[in-house]
Amino acid sequence: MQKRAFEEKFDIVSDCIPMKEQAEISIDKHYIHLPTDPISFLHYHNTLEIGICVSGAGLFYSYLDSGVVNQGDIVFFLPGDAHYSQTLNANVPCVCKFIYINTEASLFHIFKEYETGISLISRARGFHIPPVIRESENPQAYRILSTLISDALEQVEDSSFFVAMHLSEFLMKIPHFFKRNEAALNQVSSD
Repeated sequence: MQKRAFEEKFDIVSDCIPMKEQAEISIDKHYIHLPTDPISFLHYHNTLEIGICVSGAGLFYSYLDSGVVNQGDIVFFLPGDAHYSQTLNANVPCVCKFIYINTEASLFHIFKEYETGISLISRARGFHIPPVIRESENPQAYRILSTLISDALEQVEDSSFFVAMHLSEFLMKIPHFFKRNEAALNQVSSD
C-alpha cells in the first residue's frame, strides 16, 4: 500500500544515479545547490549518502519521511533509499556537501553482526531513520555522523578507515537512536 501511494505521487518513481567511480568513498567536488523547482521524481544511489547543510534551508523527502534541513543539519540515506531534495526559498538556495560510501567495498565488509551474520545495513532498514538528523534531536547520532563527515572531508591518509569505524559505530547504535519500523523489520527478516 505504501509503495502504491509512493508511485502515484510522482511521475517517475525513481532512477538510480550511478556514482562516477566505485571508490570506497566519493565526495562531491563542488557544493550542491538543491533545486528550486518542484520535483516530480525520486532518485536513489547504490551507495550510502550522508550530507551536511552548509547554508539555506531545504526539504528532503524519502518514501518513509520528510524533513527540513537547515545549516549544520545532517542528511542520511541508506543505499537504494529513494529520495529527493528541494530548496525551500528560491532567493536563498540550500547548499549541501555530500559524501557517498560504497558499503560493498572491501573495507566496509565489517558491517556484519558477529552472532547473526545479518548486514548492519539490512538491520538498519528495520528502523525509522529520518532523512534529516539534527544535533538538538539526536545529539549522539549527530556527533558520530558529523565526525564521520569531518574525517571524510579532510581526506588524510587512512580517512577511509576512520569513516568505516564511525559508520560502524553509527550502524551498531541505530537501535538506541531510532524507533523500530515493524513493517520494515518483517521485510528484513524475510529476506
